[in-house]
Amino acid sequence: MNAITTDLEDLLAAAHSARGKDLSAFLRLFADLYQGEYARLPHPQKHLCDQILLDLLPKMSLDQRLALAETIASNPAISHDVILHLAQDHMAVALPILEFSSVLTEQDLLGLISTSQADEHQAIASRCDLTPDITTALVTVGDDDTLKTIVNNHAAPLSELGLENILAVAKKDVTLRLPLLQRPDLPKEAALRIATWSSESIRSFVVTKLDRTPEPEAQLPTPAPAGARSVPTECTTVSPQPEKHRLAQLIAEGRLKPPFLIRALHRRDKETFFHAFAILMNIADADAERLLDTTSPTPMALACRAIGVSQPQFDTLFILLRRLKGAPPQIAEHDRQQIAQIFSQISPEKALSAIHAMV
Repeated sequence: MNAITTDLEDLLAAAHSARGKDLSAFLRLFADLYQGEYARLPHPQKHLCDQILLDLLPKMSLDQRLALAETIASNPAISHDVILHLAQDHMAVALPILEFSSVLTEQDLLGLISTSQADEHQAIASRCDLTPDITTALVTVGDDDTLKTIVNNHAAPLSELGLENILAVAKKDVTLRLPLLQRPDLPKEAALRIATWSSESIRSFVVTKLDRTPEPEAQLPTPAPAGARSVPTECTTVSPQPEKHRLAQLIAEGRLKPPFLIRALHRRDKETFFHAFAILMNIADADAERLLDTTSPTPMALACRAIGVSQPQFDTLFILLRRLKGAPPQIAEHDRQQIAQIFSQISPEKALSAIHAMV
């Protein structure tokens, strides 16, 4: 009996009896198989494995599905049916799939753009394999943060229509202009149009850009920060700003939103997560960490209410933070009732006052 057959039999046995917490054991077997021998399985066995997983996904908790999505998002061997199912799941589950899975086709992404919200749009806008049709669809339906993510993603090709739509926004939004001018594919005519709307320093920069030979990006002015998502380094030539400086700019522009916090935890960046809460609640970083990184979910619920994070978004943040600690993400029933009261009966102002009283 070879390793492939043994792994598959283990997987089938675990799936047959998997219930509740037992699903965690199944997920470990499945993750090991997908990262190991899955690519060499005969097609019928692959199909059987995929069908087992698709049947069990509705039984999995959000935390389990999230763990699965993060494990397989960058694996090109995963079944298209499995990836597409996860891409349509809860936002926390879908985000790593939408940003990193190469299994999704152009038609998949176009369909997902038409049925998803801004958070998912920003994830798609960060991909390295975008086509002009996808970027045009994102520009057409996306919010300002999605546009900024596309502009800063130099691997995102702009169609003529997409560029025209972005230029129309840039005419009013000065934060888009320098990132646009840094794109190597920006037509000369577009650069000249940007110059006519801009300050003398920008006009001088445009003249220099058009007349010079290419120079290192480090000599260009620092761009405005990207929107909700960080673009992988291979997708862009825009140098990232220090996180704390970028946070200050996002807050000043009113663009620090829950997806930024979710993304920070997806990337295991607790320091940025705590710092963002600290700034928004006007408390010290150490106090934010002490309040949020505790066993009780109530302080974190109050903090989320104080800064305008919704209850579903709180659930996602709590699960992600608990997973980073290696702690169970479950919330006891009496805590769940208290959390519901916080979001339904306490105003953001009173929640913030309660937070200040706790530090």
